[in-house]
Amino acid sequence: MVEDFLMCLGEAVIVIDPKNRSILQCNRAAELLFEFEKAELTGQKTCSLFRTEKEDAQFAGFLQTARSNKVTVHAELQMRTKNGAVIETEHTLTTTDEISGRSGSVLSIVHDITRRKQAEKELQHQKNLLEKSQELGHIGTWEFDLKQDKLFWTSEIYRIFDMPVGSDLNYATFLEKVHPEDRNHVIRKWQASLDGDSHEIEHRLLVGDQVKWVRQKAFLEIGAKGEAVKAIGYVQDITDRKQAEEEKERLEKQLQHTQKIESVGRLAGGVAHDYNNMLSVIIGNAELAQMKLASSDPVQEDLEEILKAATRSRDITQKLLAFARKQNIMPCVVNLNEAIEITLKMLRQLLGENIDLVWQPKGELWSVEIDPSQLDQILANLCVNARDAIPDVGRLTIETDMVSLDQAYCHDHTGFMPGDFVILAVSDNGCGMDQETLGYIFEPFFSTKPLGTGTGLGLATVYGIVKQSNGFINVYSEEGAGSTFKIYLPRYLGPIADVKGEAEQEVPKGAGETILLVEDEVPLLKLMTTLLEDLDYKVLAANSPLEALGIIEAHADEIDLLVTDMVMPEMNGRELAERLKRIQPKIRCLYMSGYTETAIAHHGVLEKGANFIHKPFSRGYFGVQIKRILS
Repeated sequence: MVEDFLMCLGEAVIVIDPKNRSILQCNRAAELLFEFEKAELTGQKTCSLFRTEKEDAQFAGFLQTARSNKVTVHAELQMRTKNGAVIETEHTLTTTDEISGRSGSVLSIVHDITRRKQAEKELQHQKNLLEKSQELGHIGTWEFDLKQDKLFWTSEIYRIFDMPVGSDLNYATFLEKVHPEDRNHVIRKWQASLDGDSHEIEHRLLVGDQVKWVRQKAFLEIGAKGEAVKAIGYVQDITDRKQAEEEKERLEKQLQHTQKIESVGRLAGGVAHDYNNMLSVIIGNAELAQMKLASSDPVQEDLEEILKAATRSRDITQKLLAFARKQNIMPCVVNLNEAIEITLKMLRQLLGENIDLVWQPKGELWSVEIDPSQLDQILANLCVNARDAIPDVGRLTIETDMVSLDQAYCHDHTGFMPGDFVILAVSDNGCGMDQETLGYIFEPFFSTKPLGTGTGLGLATVYGIVKQSNGFINVYSEEGAGSTFKIYLPRYLGPIADVKGEAEQEVPKGAGETILLVEDEVPLLKLMTTLLEDLDYKVLAANSPLEALGIIEAHADEIDLLVTDMVMPEMNGRELAERLKRIQPKIRCLYMSGYTETAIAHHGVLEKGANFIHKPFSRGYFGVQIKRILS
């Protein structure tokens, strides 16, 4: 009876004695599955068919369960064919009592599920790959069964919402996470998708105390009868992209602002240079006119007013040149604490009695290299700004500190540079500034003060000086919360050598020395020739470097001093001096200019030991410098 039953089954069937696990009977399908002849299988132990002893032991347990409890047992185990090939099998174990009428054996219907298992593994692999891809792309998918009103989310969505996988995340809890300002818009879009319109939207989420940006897209799945069956969509975390876009926009604005400042600086430098040349002519001719007139002449007062106006104009051009970073400077190594302490009395007078000046120096401060007069300009301008920002009684704090910035820090803080820096911080508790104002404060002639109360060059001057000193400046300010200007000056690591200026003396006369004077501005050339001749010097005047070279060839041995403009057509003053020194190696030189370019000095800093006079200059100062050099 059992044999008839086995023969009629299309699946592989084996009958096993549970006591010794030997095969009692099998059908043709079993022969084909295990690649054995029936005679080979019959009487064989089941252990020879399983891949490992562990699986054979498991099978033995299943046999006993089926036999003892008279129940049907299902099991999945790996087996081997006669040729050693591993196959995945599914066993349905039951007793043969009902079939044969006698007890004692177990019948196992064996299904070859190798392909199914391979398909399941591949499906699992694809699922894992999809989950990993979603994790890497920060994309989670969801599916909403409209008929059963069930919502399914993939694990990445739980990560986006910072919730444990499998926790209660439904449409209501999702909406709670949506930023309140975006919630109504998201609801309208979801409703539109349920009405048949696919939607794509970017909005914010509030996840704890963090704001995330997500991108959503959804569409309906339509059934065979045209009805909406499911709503399917995805949620992608685009916070990094949004932050990158915001950073890019911020950097672009900063670059545009920097380029604007640089363009204005170049324009300011050029204008100041030309203006200084004209001021030199005005001052020089006014001084000559004064000399020719009696001291009681009423015109003397008019000339004095001209000189005062020219001097004030010269101060303005100095500020423009500082902003343009073309101001000629004489830097020396200083300790900011010592330099600031010298100026504290002056600064307190500048601020007035209603403002308390607090000085907080950092001990053992690194040295920096800066022109002390420019440091005074920085402090004076920042203190004046703070004074004007404090309406009544207030406080101004000046601090120094040191900081070392690495590349990683500077990457995250635009405008910073790696290295060791000394910090000069000037803080006030005044009215502060809004973000729009902060974008313009370093532009020349920009001012928030009433008309006629400021030139708008104070902070522009500070900006130019700091940049010229290879430093950088940052401003922190909010309306009603005061302002802090932090200036970072690079630590000086070279040898310490101070450069000190000399006091102006009475105008001395010359002793008939010969001066080669080179200036491309004809009015200025005539004026300086007159000034030098009036001081008893012999002047060889040249309107261009080429004309000067001709004079050098004819009078090289007679020339005691070269006085030359720095910036001229054909060649600059330094190159001209080098040509002259080839003939007269010990010749002395005096450079003059309304500003300094890199052809004469690197970033506006004169070469060590160079004699320089800045236009415009007075007759007396010019004469003192000439005599000093010749002596």
